[in-house]
Amino acid sequence: MAHPRPLRSKLAMDSNSHSISGIIVIKETKTLPGYTIDPGTQSQTVVVNSADTQTITFYNTPGTTLTIQKYVDGTTDPIQGVTFLITDSAGTPLGLNQGEYVTDRNGRIVLNSLTPGTTIIAKEVWAADGYVLDGQPQSVLIKEGETQQITFYNKAFGGVEIIKVDAADKTKRLAKRPWWSGRTPPLPARFR
Repeated sequence: MAHPRPLRSKLAMDSNSHSISGIIVIKETKTLPGYTIDPGTQSQTVVVNSADTQTITFYNTPGTTLTIQKYVDGTTDPIQGVTFLITDSAGTPLGLNQGEYVTDRNGRIVLNSLTPGTTIIAKEVWAADGYVLDGQPQSVLIKEGETQQITFYNKAFGGVEIIKVDAADKTKRLAKRPWWSGRTPPLPARFR
């Protein structure tokens, strides 16, 4: 719902305190934080007479913002580089990249200007290196004029370190390789 914001300004006098009269075009170029400009009332024309007072009303719609936050499980440490698929309830991807968004260095994805009444579904589709994928989607109903947040947590996954040593001199390491159970490809070594 758009909220009216009447223009309160001294348009009746110019810089030399002379009356202004005639046709004036007024265009709203910036609004308050958290609001969007209504294109239907962004530019208005008014006829001003020297003995008249005119009221111009601009309509602004409260913005809708969704923040998706990604943390290390049990902490508030952000995880950068996690890919999410963002869709509406019909499965239609949102945005330019087929609905794929990647968390920034603060572990965040911020979506602005969402349509109130839309259910947004966020699903992690690619975990950051060293973390277990959380494939459980979360949803939120977008409410007018509200900033909403969905929070996801990732567990770091453990690994196995394989150390190859000389049979005659067990203190002499021949190779040391981490073995991850996540996205990192396995090493080209075979053990029986």
